Amino acid sequence: MQNHGGFSNNKVRFDEPVKITNFKAVQALDNYVSLMRTSDTALKDLIGYFKKVDEPVIILFYGDHQPSFSDDATKQLNEHSLYKSDNDKRLSKFVVPYFIWANYDIPEYDGMHDGGLTGEYNTVSVNYLASILLKYSGVELSDYDKYLLNLHQYIPAMSALGYWDGNGKRLFSTHLTKPQASEFGAATRHKQKKVDEKKAEKLKRGYENVQYNLIFDAKDKLWIYFYQEKKITNENKEDS
Repeated sequence: MQNHGGFSNNKVRFDEPVKITNFKAVQALDNYVSLMRTSDTALKDLIGYFKKVDEPVIILFYGDHQPSFSDDATKQLNEHSLYKSDNDKRLSKFVVPYFIWANYDIPEYDGMHDGGLTGEYNTVSVNYLASILLKYSGVELSDYDKYLLNLHQYIPAMSALGYWDGNGKRLFSTHLTKPQASEFGAATRHKQKKVDEKKAEKLKRGYENVQYNLIFDAKDKLWIYFYQEKKITNENKEDS
């Protein structure tokens, strides 16, 4: 929460301030990148600590949204966007980096590359992250986690703006113009099962039903599929 905002305070003093140099930025943007440096330092300290502990530790680090800036800062960001089309500019506002780190051996992969336009986009969305973390942790997965990992092979990323296939092609959207491959996500390479728009829509509707049962359907919730501990408890009761 350290870097959650707001960012327009002109009285903030940083030990190592960071300045945007490719254009004359308003104070809010300079404050934000300075706070990013502070957060990076804190994260380095956290990982440095857990590198030294004997107990197995795995960390998932991500942001659930991008920062909210003042109107003048937002205007500057739009004027200096890396993306050309309005669709890509809008899509880029819904992307956050993440990483999984452990103090023991786990599979390694770097999809960020050098950042900017060279990174891989639309390969995962936040609804899958918990299941991916559990998979790398080596714990026994619930049927729900297995379901999500399988769904991820067909629809690697989804959001309110639409969902994507493994080549960065947006398959469906109600908030943007006609789906099309674009510079945003063009570098994406994701191992996936083949899926067309019709099948993707069917999978999405099925997922909506699963979500409804998990979140709202208290009377008929299928507990044994969502929680491994609950499943084991029920099985033990049946055995006894």
